[in-house]
Amino acid sequence: MPPGGRPYKTPGKVPLRPTGGRKCTGCGVCVERCPVQAIPAGRPRQTDPQKCIACGRCIVVCPARARRFGGLLYKIVRRKFVKAYSVRKEPDIYV
Repeated sequence: MPPGGRPYKTPGKVPLRPTGGRKCTGCGVCVERCPVQAIPAGRPRQTDPQKCIACGRCIVVCPARARRFGGLLYKIVRRKFVKAYSVRKEPDIYV
């Protein structure tokens, strides 16, 4: 069976959550644009870990660039990701 074939893995919860930093102005753009309403309106620097799907939309829409992923787990995952995917790989073709 070629790589990527069935059966697929069952997806699990992503343990990474973006949070707002000191640059946060409280404008509420991230609150409005979060697809799962994981950012409380009264506390836009925080993220509800039960609702967040780690899509990163809040990071992209933040005009102050205050939201980001962080923490030790993120640094470990980032290092592995960069190492594994920094070199271009040609696609495998199966006939």
